[in-house]
Amino acid sequence: MPRATVRLIGMECLSNDGTQTNPLKLGRFMLTSRSLEIPGIGPTAAGLPPIGKWVRFKQVPDSSATTGDALVVVPDLPNGTDQLWWWCDDGSGPGGGIHYSTGPRLRIGPVAPDTAIEPNAPADTRDGSGVALLASAGVVFVLALLMWQGRLRRG
Repeated sequence: MPRATVRLIGMECLSNDGTQTNPLKLGRFMLTSRSLEIPGIGPTAAGLPPIGKWVRFKQVPDSSATTGDALVVVPDLPNGTDQLWWWCDDGSGPGGGIHYSTGPRLRIGPVAPDTAIEPNAPADTRDGSGVALLASAGVVFVLALLMWQGRLRRG
């Protein structure tokens, strides 16, 4: 939800060619719902606002680390799914050090409940207790029926 604090796990700052992990100097981040994918090339930073307009991280790991967790406060954004972009201050200037998430997009908006049961719906019996009760009643009924039939034959 907007204004919620979220932990981003396993953040990294990579070299320009993606072959090395640089010190984790996280600067700013942004979330965008726009597709920045160029066919055959992949995501590109073209069309993103200038880094100075991105949002600051709430908390970042020590910059001597090469991987770590960061905290962000979710900006006020419309409901939907957004791709995470972040800037690592690698000393190459405002256009360098831009990274993007290749994982699932982040969902902005209300969280759906774990189940589809309405608050005033009858209790859920999927745990098997209802089935066990019915089975027990059935066994008792069959035993009673057998005992009753035995009485009829003897009498």
